[in-house]
Amino acid sequence: MTTCTADAESMDARSTAGWSRLQLAVIVLVSLFYLATLRHGHNWGGDFAQYILHARNIATSQPYDETGYVYNLMHPEIGPRAYPPIFPLSLSPVYAAFGLDLTAFKAQLVLVFALSLLVTAKLFSVSLRPSQLIVYLLVVGLCPIFWVQKDAVDSEHLFILLWYLSILVADRWYRQGALFRSQWLHAAMLGFLIYLTYGTRTVGIVLLPTVVLCDLIRFRRLTVFGSLTIATALILMLIEKAILPSSGAGYLDQINKIDLRSTLGNLRTNLVAFSMIWENGHSDAIRKVAGTLLSLVAMIGFLRQNLPRPSTLAIAMLLYFGLIVVWPSASWIRMVLPLFPAYVFYVLVGMDFSFMPVSWQRAMLAGLCAFSMLSYAVWYRQANFVEVEGVANDSAVDLFRFVRDATEDDELCLFFKPRVLSLYTGRPATAYPNDRHADQVWEYAKASGVKLV
Repeated sequence: MTTCTADAESMDARSTAGWSRLQLAVIVLVSLFYLATLRHGHNWGGDFAQYILHARNIATSQPYDETGYVYNLMHPEIGPRAYPPIFPLSLSPVYAAFGLDLTAFKAQLVLVFALSLLVTAKLFSVSLRPSQLIVYLLVVGLCPIFWVQKDAVDSEHLFILLWYLSILVADRWYRQGALFRSQWLHAAMLGFLIYLTYGTRTVGIVLLPTVVLCDLIRFRRLTVFGSLTIATALILMLIEKAILPSSGAGYLDQINKIDLRSTLGNLRTNLVAFSMIWENGHSDAIRKVAGTLLSLVAMIGFLRQNLPRPSTLAIAMLLYFGLIVVWPSASWIRMVLPLFPAYVFYVLVGMDFSFMPVSWQRAMLAGLCAFSMLSYAVWYRQANFVEVEGVANDSAVDLFRFVRDATEDDELCLFFKPRVLSLYTGRPATAYPNDRHADQVWEYAKASGVKLV
């Protein structure tokens, strides 16, 4: 009897190791695919430019917020006066080594994405079978949305990694009741991760009330663990603010733009964004029908996982989604992107019907994988694998050259993408006032001392 038990345990261990190697192989292959298909250039989104300008300042020991971007209070949606420092800090060694090399930054972020797949697979392994995890890695890893995002030097890459790593560490205690060495060390680690998440994207602040709610739901009070976690995160946030008072400054200027119309608009677009996981580039109808049906399955999975007691992941997701619905201009793919892995996870949980024969469950899982891969194949067939339309185009290069030739180093320019202009010309730049008449634009230009419009 003992021999049989030992043999069974040995077989289980070999099976687990085999699945783990297969999961790692999928992550490696996805990463190699991403690295092999890195594209030249970058879109016109100005966030990347400001991140790189901050990274440049860190690498060259210049004042962090002296990027050349002149904040316009009449158009706060363009971006804050300065971004939180963690993502630029992560880019600064690459800038120090390679300068303004977009390919080097993109390669770094592909590795960050690979780590995100590894962390999310670990988090979801508590609830998913090994075969489901393989499907998860394929669906998320090969999703065209993430493939397109790999060519954008944006904070979402690092945020997703830190977001799920924070939830994984919190989940270890709140759901599994396990600690890393001691309660104090585990709480300090979680607080540090929450700070890093917040320091990457300010929306990471929702992890603080997540800890409070987890404490109240499980223990009906704020515990020593929760208190130490929150204290650690808050102390680090205050230190950051003391060192970099401009970090995140400008986000609160958008509060007066919150209204019912923008909230309902954000709700609609953010909900629709989930269907983009199954983008095929050919038929919107197929995507929408599949997205609707799979969202219903995801709702079943969400309820199954979180009744009667919601998990750390569920609480964090709801708080995050609520904030991006309410906040002006926080809509569509980039804002919802961090929720995509959890969404696919809940789809897989929702499909796991225990009353069905095992063969049927396997068929449904294979069907989801096949449908996803077919949709992706159709999309990739017409994808542009060469260049991202944007700042590397000949017309953009000519524009940057003209601005450098036509202005002095300290002359302020008025441009629709001021941060991009500052990055590629070295000239200070400010944005057009948002939704203003022509006379107001000229008044702003004169008052700001603009030399080139």
